Amino acid sequence: MARERELEAISSFLDADPTHGHVLLLGGEAGIGKSSLWRAGTEMAAARGYRVLSAAAGQSETRISFTTLRDLFTGPFDDVAGEL
Repeated sequence: MARERELEAISSFLDADPTHGHVLLLGGEAGIGKSSLWRAGTEMAAARGYRVLSAAAGQSETRISFTTLRDLFTGPFDDVAGEL
């Protein structure tokens, strides 16, 4: 993947001060490689010790509210439920 500029931006984002709120948005037309950049970014984050949560709705789930959020947070919620 020859996306050095974008990968460097993701790397810089991951190295930013974590005590401040930050958002990284990958946007653009279909087919330009957003998913590849997203996967590379999640791999970089995991390598840096971030806890990476990832979920994607299947076509049949896109109309069911919160299904993907449930899938995303089920495991992590179980990890902290006793502390809540």
